Order: sequence, then C-alpha cells, then structure tokens
Amino acid sequence: MALLAAAKQNKFWDMYEIINKENKLLSKKDIFKIASKINLDTLEFKSVFNSEHLINEIEESYNYLRAKGIDATPTILINDQLVHNSKS
Repeated sequence: MALLAAAKQNKFWDMYEIINKENKLLSKKDIFKIASKINLDTLEFKSVFNSEHLINEIEESYNYLRAKGIDATPTILINDQLVHNSKS
C-alpha cells in the first residue's frame, strides 16, 4: 500500500529502497515517517494510503493474478498463458 501511495507522487522506488532495507513489517507510523523523509506531500500520501480506492486496486490485482494461477515470483507468461516448470 505504501509503495502504491508513494507511486502516485513518483516516489515508488524511493519508498521501495527504504522499506526493503528495513527487512521487517513496518507500522503505519513508520511508513508515514518514511513518507516525510522522502519528501512526499504527507497529507496526500496519508489520504491515498488510507483510501478505499487503493484497497480496491490491490484486491483487483490480487484477484486477477490468482485467476491466472499466478502465486509466486518470478512467473513466466507467454501470450497470456502461464508457463509451468520453466527451467530456461
């Protein structure tokens, strides 16, 4: 959620790098501190982060992937078809 909310302000990778370095589950308070640290408009960030629209966006993506049988990374698709047991 934090990454998508940061992406709305073109700061996806900035947020990603910090979250990835933390290597633990962060609280909302921690996420909001990071947002401030990377110079996001924190009011806009909090609004997007807490929005029903963002939750729906994530759920739609999740449901699409599950319907396609995608449940891991990496996954290979060719012509919208899942490639099973690909070794090359």
